[in-house]
Amino acid sequence: MLTEEELNLLADIFADRFGNVNARILLDMAETLKDTEDLIPAYSKKLQQMYTFGYDVDLITQQLARESGKSIEEIEKLYEAVAQEGYDWAKPFYEAKEIKQIPLAENKVLQNIIQSAAAVTKESLRNISNTTTVGIRTEKGFEPLGSFYKKTVDQAIASVATGTEDYKKVIRQAVKDMGSSGLRVKYESGYTKRLDSAIRQNILDGVSYIAQETARATGKEFGSDGVEISAHSPCAPDHIPYQGNQYSNEEFEKLQSELKRPIGEWNCRHIAYAILLGISSPANSKSELKEMKRYSNEKITIDGNEYTRYECTQLQRKIETNLRYAREEKLLYQAIEDKDLVRGATEKIRLLSNKYVEVSEKAGLPTKVERTKIVSTKIKEKTGMKPK
Repeated sequence: MLTEEELNLLADIFADRFGNVNARILLDMAETLKDTEDLIPAYSKKLQQMYTFGYDVDLITQQLARESGKSIEEIEKLYEAVAQEGYDWAKPFYEAKEIKQIPLAENKVLQNIIQSAAAVTKESLRNISNTTTVGIRTEKGFEPLGSFYKKTVDQAIASVATGTEDYKKVIRQAVKDMGSSGLRVKYESGYTKRLDSAIRQNILDGVSYIAQETARATGKEFGSDGVEISAHSPCAPDHIPYQGNQYSNEEFEKLQSELKRPIGEWNCRHIAYAILLGISSPANSKSELKEMKRYSNEKITIDGNEYTRYECTQLQRKIETNLRYAREEKLLYQAIEDKDLVRGATEKIRLLSNKYVEVSEKAGLPTKVERTKIVSTKIKEKTGMKPK
């Protein structure tokens, strides 16, 4: 079955793709805005031409749609592979109950699960191709990308009357907004999320749903009377006491009703696998689970503060994300040749890089590059996808 690290890496594959699209689009916009700086006040009429000959917002839709279409095809295959793995894992239970396990392609219940999950993810990706739901977060709030660009041009044109320096300030502020925000997706609730983060969450939720629903459906077919909760390390403290344990269906239902954060919900990546009590041997021994608990809860001191190793994994991932964003910012600032902003971004990258090394080394955690090397082969074997 997919481990937590494998699941995270799968989500990263798609997030990185859209992160590249994000960087490409914003860099194109920054370069287009920079090109207009040569239009001094005497040529202010030419600024009007930016509406016609400037950055083509339709290109954004095309780039997002192209990446979405490519991803949709792979997501369908990914979901099928995840369901197949779960189905294969349950084979011994079908045999123990002398029940014929039909091929996955013929199992209507599981095919419906795959198709429903794929449909939800597809819809999310299609919505991302809509530039009215993708935009930039400024100090005044969310602005759809097309109107953000046009408002920047409006302000630039108006500022020409007061001098070139004011015009440069408008461009500088717009690019700073782009750098600090990144492309964001706006939801009906008004909440916004970075494009790559939204994609990552969609994949995590989709794969987790497929794995859990496959376990439930197969359990129903072979007459499961219990579940075993998957185990990983480091693990969040609220789920450490329960991971790796086996429960009857009634016990598990009671546990779920009592937990503030139920297993498999609210960003939990544990899976409750359907089993036959007394037949299924636990995947992890008691000593292994005890070591997982010790490892997860071990205290590490960083900058005078104590963190558990689990907290260090969260800190490490946060720094990885901030590093990626800082590098994107630097590219944008280089595009408009703003030395001060480039210098600031460079220093930010240096500090984050040093902190990343410190956290990784003190907590004994593999870096993202190391994690990718460790699990990429298994990912390819299980899903056919190859991480870069």
